Amino acid sequence: MITGQPDVKDPEPDDAKPKQKVTFATVFAPLRFLGEKDVFITLFFGSIIYTVWSMITSTTTALFEDIYHLNTLMVGLTFLANGAGCMSGSFTTGYLMDFNHRKTEAEYRSSHGYPADTPVNSKTHADFPIEYARMRNTWWITAIFIVATLVYGFSLETHIALPIILQFLTAYSATAVFSINSALVIDLYPGASASATAVNNLMRCSVGAAGVAIAQPMIDALTPRYTFILLAGITAVLSPLLWVEQKYGAGWRVARAARLSAKAQAK
Repeated sequence: MITGQPDVKDPEPDDAKPKQKVTFATVFAPLRFLGEKDVFITLFFGSIIYTVWSMITSTTTALFEDIYHLNTLMVGLTFLANGAGCMSGSFTTGYLMDFNHRKTEAEYRSSHGYPADTPVNSKTHADFPIEYARMRNTWWITAIFIVATLVYGFSLETHIALPIILQFLTAYSATAVFSINSALVIDLYPGASASATAVNNLMRCSVGAAGVAIAQPMIDALTPRYTFILLAGITAVLSPLLWVEQKYGAGWRVARAARLSAKAQAK
């Protein structure tokens, strides 16, 4: 055993990088995502769905107590349908997105003449239509949400079972849209999933808070029937944004990737 030798520290690797300092600019850097057209459209439409759903949920207690004369416990039990809709929407949409992605992969390989075992995605092939892969079923999910919201206002004049069923459908379809949007935003900004998720939550919660704040005044002024007709109409008017993203999103994404690559090489 050799003694008397000084301790020798392991040399640091040559490519070791200093930790990036947290500054005011880095904290707000994710907000730049909102300046990208495809990201903004995706987040904005998702925030509208979230806001309408939040307005339905937040007014449930007052409406059910007033119309159906339920006590606090009974009103609480009605929220089970909403929770079931959220769980089932999240669970089934995961399988649906996987199926849609595999189907789009097969169509892409067939159109480009690639062998069946060729791995294709938006990272390996810039022109892979990830927007279409994610959103190819969003139209009918959004249609369910719009129709359920439209009928919800009328349903409050009928037996309580119908509005509870419609709350299940709105929760299911809203959660499905959230899941699809979250996956798409991460695909649009690979390597920045945490920032993309943060901006997603910030935008939908900000718009949702504003909607919840005016929900009861709207009902007081317009009645439940016309309030939810209006909300369904707003969602329907904005739904063409889904088509815009599917048609032009790929071009915006490819252009952004080229711009960021050129910027990185210039440093």
